[in-house]
Amino acid sequence: MHIPEPARKRLIQLAQLLPALDADTLTSLDLSRMTGRTDATVRKDISYLDLCGASNGYKRPELLKALQTLLVPQNEIKKCCIIGLGLFAQALTESGLLLSSPFVVTAGFDSSLNRVETVRAPFPLYPSARLERVIGGENIEYAIVTPDEKDAQGLVNRLVHCGIKGIVNYGCAVPVPHGKTKVENLSLLGSLQNLASE
Repeated sequence: MHIPEPARKRLIQLAQLLPALDADTLTSLDLSRMTGRTDATVRKDISYLDLCGASNGYKRPELLKALQTLLVPQNEIKKCCIIGLGLFAQALTESGLLLSSPFVVTAGFDSSLNRVETVRAPFPLYPSARLERVIGGENIEYAIVTPDEKDAQGLVNRLVHCGIKGIVNYGCAVPVPHGKTKVENLSLLGSLQNLASE
């Protein structure tokens, strides 16, 4: 089933929200209040799942089960690495955001040998010069990067060459993806600018 990317992102967000809810049945209006989207958008997105709601809404267990098909199964471990071990990456590491997910950080890289030697992390740290060898040897599929603006495109090129499937970019620069590698650009400054410009 092909789901357009914007709808897929909204459905994945919904899948992350549903487990915390107690209600057995949820209407599109309930879901729109939770997500900030219109109830029509919620219904359209859910229609991609081939899930029929009743007149009184969607059964939460059935909706959650349908949404789970979009997510990586918990037992299917996906190896990730973090590149750039500055304060932002250290905060990500310490946050435990990935603990109950199938995504496991198995390596960290930085161009500063001092950082590699002094930063504490629950996974091995390497100098950036070893990036290709470690990613290939460890079968790492995804990268979380916090590059300097001048280094972003070169880093993405190296990761694509390594066979990385997806990159989450927390840097300010917006690198151009190529090949089959997907890039998700997440910018705190960009998000704040979007909010402030409304």
